[in-house]
Amino acid sequence: MIAFAPGNLTYTGAAQDCEAATIDVAPSGNAAWTYVYTPASPTAGLHNGKPLTAGDYDVMAIYEDDGHIGYAYASFTVEKVILTIAGASHTKEFDGATAAADVILTLEGIAETDKDDITAGTVTAAYTSANAGTKTLEVAAVALTGLAIDNYDVELPAGSLTVDGIVKKSVTITPTAGQSKIYGTADPVFTYTNTTLVGNDVISGALSRISGDDVDTYPFTLGNISAGDNYALILEGGDITFAITQATATEVTTVIEAVTKSAYEAREATTTAAIVLFAGLPSEVTVNTDADAAQNLPVVWSTSDIYDAKGATYTFTGAIAGNANIAAGSVTAQATVEISPIVASNPLFADTEVATSAETAATASDLGETVLPVDGQITVEGVTIDYTITWNAQTLNRTAAGNNTTFTGTVSYIDVPAWLTLPSSDVSRKVSVIAAPPVTNSPELTPAIPLRAWIRNDMLHVTGLETGEVWSVYTVSGALVYRSVAINDEADISLRARGVYIVQAGERTVRVVFE
Repeated sequence: MIAFAPGNLTYTGAAQDCEAATIDVAPSGNAAWTYVYTPASPTAGLHNGKPLTAGDYDVMAIYEDDGHIGYAYASFTVEKVILTIAGASHTKEFDGATAAADVILTLEGIAETDKDDITAGTVTAAYTSANAGTKTLEVAAVALTGLAIDNYDVELPAGSLTVDGIVKKSVTITPTAGQSKIYGTADPVFTYTNTTLVGNDVISGALSRISGDDVDTYPFTLGNISAGDNYALILEGGDITFAITQATATEVTTVIEAVTKSAYEAREATTTAAIVLFAGLPSEVTVNTDADAAQNLPVVWSTSDIYDAKGATYTFTGAIAGNANIAAGSVTAQATVEISPIVASNPLFADTEVATSAETAATASDLGETVLPVDGQITVEGVTIDYTITWNAQTLNRTAAGNNTTFTGTVSYIDVPAWLTLPSSDVSRKVSVIAAPPVTNSPELTPAIPLRAWIRNDMLHVTGLETGEVWSVYTVSGALVYRSVAINDEADISLRARGVYIVQAGERTVRVVFE
């Protein structure tokens, strides 16, 4: 009796024999087994008469020896190889979906003869998250490709596979060309264009630039622009920059008050440039620009007026000096400096009197320097200035009281300061004739209240005056030198020339010698 249990096989890529049958008789010699295979399913196939591909087979075992012959029939299966997934490879740019196309799988278990044939053709897989950075995907199905695919099945993994994963989507940010501002103004909101985002995703934040406030061009930066963690922003247009352009001054806003000084105060300022410093004109002014911003700029003052040490009104124009950030434009500053003249006053000579004499034509020289001075001093702003006087050729008839002549002359000043303005050179003095006072030859007359006079330090000192009385000083020739009303019992006056003088108070007289 034949016992036949062929057992199932597993596909190996090569033809195989089933398990051998057995027989319970003793062979009589020349025993042999012959197996005849017949495919029993569409995928089953023979190679050299033996099972090759996975599928169902029928088999007949034939036994022969010298004395016996027997047959046994059985069925068996060549089972498919179960392939396992050893690894996967996939990456994609974020697209908002979990689907993973074109996943590449590494399969283990492929027969050596099929390794160039069998591949994981179509893989149905999805990431565990749609976000960038996700590296795990799950395989739902694998459709093999190749001529021997009927010999294989794929065992899907129980968990997820690790791959390179979802990378951030690149988004290009391109600043708008030609963006600029005027120096001194605030930056505008920078504009740009960008490539497409996924779905309803949007970009937030603002484009920025390299910091700087001066006139120049500045590259843009991404600033705090963001489209979220699923995007990698790329700044394009490296030759596109932000420009800060020159501002232009539109007006001077500094108020410059007119300066008024005297020629004496300005005596050290001997040029118009020195007048600027003396007057304290500002070295910079505030201007408003076309950016509606206040800025300080240097100013250079000039004038077409001619310098005059004695005084003048100067109109200065200030040229605004621009810089790399601000153009001066056509605006200028204006300032007025008035240097008022100091005008000297000629010496004034009050009317005077001389006593009668026999002279019918007394000249200025005859009357003497006490009556008609030929030199003297004036004081202006604390400065003493000497002068001389040349009297004209006029005469006075002294033979009768009441005669008078107004003598005229020309005054000349010596070493006049450049800052001083002189008046006309004309001077005059009226000289009248009065009756000569009685004169005694005694050196001193002593009334009830003694009248005394003496010289000390070029000053005439008089005592014994009565308050309210008129007292006078004459030259010995009778020319009136001084007359006043006593305000107390003594007085002092300065005498210009040495000589003999008569002091008269009421009916009292006294003679004094100025040596």
